[in-house]
Amino acid sequence: MIEEIDRTSSSRDGQAPLLTVAGVAIGYTVDRKFNLAVGDVSFEVLRGEKVMLLGPSGCGKSTLLKTVAGFIEPAAGTVALAGKRDLKPGPDRAVVFQEFDQLFPWRNVSDNIAYPLRINGRSKREASDTARRFLEMTNLSDAADRFPHQLSGGMKQRVAIARALALRPEILLMDEPFGSLDAQTRTRLQRELNEIAERTGVTILFVTHSIQEALVLGDRIVVLGQPPSIVKEIVDVRDVQLDTEDFIRVRRQLRELIADDGEEVDHAVYE
Repeated sequence: MIEEIDRTSSSRDGQAPLLTVAGVAIGYTVDRKFNLAVGDVSFEVLRGEKVMLLGPSGCGKSTLLKTVAGFIEPAAGTVALAGKRDLKPGPDRAVVFQEFDQLFPWRNVSDNIAYPLRINGRSKREASDTARRFLEMTNLSDAADRFPHQLSGGMKQRVAIARALALRPEILLMDEPFGSLDAQTRTRLQRELNEIAERTGVTILFVTHSIQEALVLGDRIVVLGQPPSIVKEIVDVRDVQLDTEDFIRVRRQLRELIADDGEEVDHAVYE
């Protein structure tokens, strides 16, 4: 069985943030011209929170996530995890991407989960035992010996999530991991992710285009504006229950925040 996290000692009142993003600007150079993608973004993530990054296409959500992961250096501002500012890529910030091909095709499911543990210093036995526990958690025990080409898209994303969780990261970074799945599979994985987060207490920073997904998964939603993006509003949705008047009201509020920034809301995208 997976050990469950005791949340009683982590009250939100007075809790120091696990992740701090302060005045971050991010850009890139094309033809010797610097282009600013993220203008001035600040927010915090508390330990055990699920924080969603929501905003129009091109506003820098994924770029911001990659900066937290240590893949991109900000042009200005700071990113700190547990007070540490010199953030190089590492197992304390495990990343799950949208693409299905993030698994090693030559390794079976169990080995895909165990391999990152081995290269981070775990013994072969410990890595194997840990992989088995997280296979159980993500309902993949029967697929342990299969290879990625033998898995559906949803199962591949389960493996990617299990692999990330097995590292016991300080924060799990998720870049639209369910964006390419059909609606039924997406809904099922959203439910399973909520259950896993409840059992493990993992902290999550999650990029999405979907207002519905942000409301189903999130504790708070950071709404970004058009590039160079800023934080338009941070909406607390911890007490918002699905299919209630509050849910409808907050969904309308989020749509208006996106539309107010000049984005024509496509309900197929922002639903």
